[in-house]
Amino acid sequence: MAFAVYGMAVVMAPAIGPTVGGWITDNYSWRWLFFLNIPVGIISLYLTRKLVEDPPYLDSIRKKRIPVDYYGLGLLVVTIGALQTMLDKGQEDDWFSSRFILICAFAAALGFILFLVRELRTDHPIVDLRLFKKRNFAMTQIVMFTVGASLYSTTVLIPQFLQILMGYTAERSGMAISVGGLVLVFLFPVAGLITPRFDPRWIVACGFVVTTIGLVRMANLNLGVDFATAVSWRAVIAAGLPFLFVPINTMCFIGIPQSKYNEASGMNSLMRNLGGSVGISFVTTLIARRTQTHQSMLSANLVGSSSAYQGMMNGMTGAYNKGGWAMPDAAHHAGGQIYRMMQQQSMTLAYVDTIWVLVILTACLIPVPFLMQKPDKNHASVPVH
Repeated sequence: MAFAVYGMAVVMAPAIGPTVGGWITDNYSWRWLFFLNIPVGIISLYLTRKLVEDPPYLDSIRKKRIPVDYYGLGLLVVTIGALQTMLDKGQEDDWFSSRFILICAFAAALGFILFLVRELRTDHPIVDLRLFKKRNFAMTQIVMFTVGASLYSTTVLIPQFLQILMGYTAERSGMAISVGGLVLVFLFPVAGLITPRFDPRWIVACGFVVTTIGLVRMANLNLGVDFATAVSWRAVIAAGLPFLFVPINTMCFIGIPQSKYNEASGMNSLMRNLGGSVGISFVTTLIARRTQTHQSMLSANLVGSSSAYQGMMNGMTGAYNKGGWAMPDAAHHAGGQIYRMMQQQSMTLAYVDTIWVLVILTACLIPVPFLMQKPDKNHASVPVH
């Protein structure tokens, strides 16, 4: 139950953020969003110092004066920093056609290889890669990576679709995401209650089923959807998340020594955030590429020999002419309007393609929990962060 309450904060933050960020963007400037981290960071440091206590086993570890693996930490920072930069700037710079992106990719790959070598050879690694020998730990990291990709990519897709194609304000499109937070407030305690009573593998599988159903519903998006439908997309997808976060915590720590709890929980957070970065980069790139593909296919029908195109062109030209435009200007505006409609349809189809890819991804993960070891009934949940 404690982890269920913690999980509410983890997934509600990206749910509330778009609305708050949208309001600030609409009324002030998007640059103010970055200043929010200053008071939040100060409050977090103060409350952590005053309220958070270390578990007793950490005292014994500190007394041993185990040296910090600064080389491993530095390599990890370089690897993640280069990878994150590549993912953030990749689509903007046309990926590997950019020298900068190639340098980032090389730095990330080299840093990762050196990091693996360092961590496998040192006696006190900053990240104990030997934990991945535990079947449950390795499988839960894959699941957590996918959960992060699904959570953060849909957090981007829905507001982006509503703003670009539907003309919503940033605040209004953010509200479509935030309503899903109410679903999480209700379902996280439910997940905390049922996890000890049932096989967590089945709960995770059901969570993926619900998320997949939510994505299938979202794949039916079109330019005629109303706000309530957009809200329901996120609400159904979010309904599956509590049944992924809470039981995954239970299964992740099976067979992990208590002294390694911090590393295991840190890896959970890292994989979730990396999954989010990869997911956002993947969907934005796929939308851009599929939009180009659909635009090429649809533009092939905008030819004079097409009766449908000629009928639409003549009808719109006549409407503009009756509105007071001269025939040459009316024809010019009609052609421009048809081209904008084609662009909208191309991007809409690209969104549909992207969502179906996410559907396939989450559907393939439904049986994955059953590859994990079933926890003992006496296995207790552990505190994580």
